[in-house]
Amino acid sequence: MKGFYIFLLTLTFGYNSLYAQNQDVAITQTTAATPKDNIARLYPFAVMDVGVGVGASFERLFGQKKNLGLVLPGFLILQSNSNPATVDQNNKSYDAYFYFAPGFKFYPKGHKKLTYAFGPSLMFGFCNSKFEIPGTNDKGEPITATVRYARKRFGVLANNYVTLEFGKYFDIGLEGGLGVCYFDRESYKGPEFYPGDPSKNKGVDITGQFSLSIGYKF
Repeated sequence: MKGFYIFLLTLTFGYNSLYAQNQDVAITQTTAATPKDNIARLYPFAVMDVGVGVGASFERLFGQKKNLGLVLPGFLILQSNSNPATVDQNNKSYDAYFYFAPGFKFYPKGHKKLTYAFGPSLMFGFCNSKFEIPGTNDKGEPITATVRYARKRFGVLANNYVTLEFGKYFDIGLEGGLGVCYFDRESYKGPEFYPGDPSKNKGVDITGQFSLSIGYKF
């Protein structure tokens, strides 16, 4: 995961460099359309520290110049399940995570052809899944039992956004963020012979996200 965090840091600094290089040349020569109050976005590609997935968001702009936005994104992320205690280790399985990351966006230079924004967001992550493990009953006969797995996560992110307008209503963008996961708790419910811990808190850790977006303004 070190490479993932290095990539996010590079992306963050790259945002600022790209914005500085273009604001006095391309941006100042282009008159952007009047910003709309609402933006709906799809994320065909999203990466988080647990895996890869897709997402969608709604953004509401405020102020006379629309320099403040309230953004409400949600993501479906798939994580490869590599539990060695499962019955079938040959077939690859995935745990599905749902992430909700409400936050604010600040547009320091307003809305241009190429627009930069930044802002904080909260991060809530949830996962519920189950898997089968082999075991024996009281008679010593082989059986298969179900273990239910749950994970809850909470953290904060500092995000950077770059969007490029095309047409009056559409844009494409890149988003990246780094932050801290303060709460990360896993729990298992299964038979007595299951070797895993029933519950554990993984502690404070670094987290991050990167995504590609397609937006529609209305």
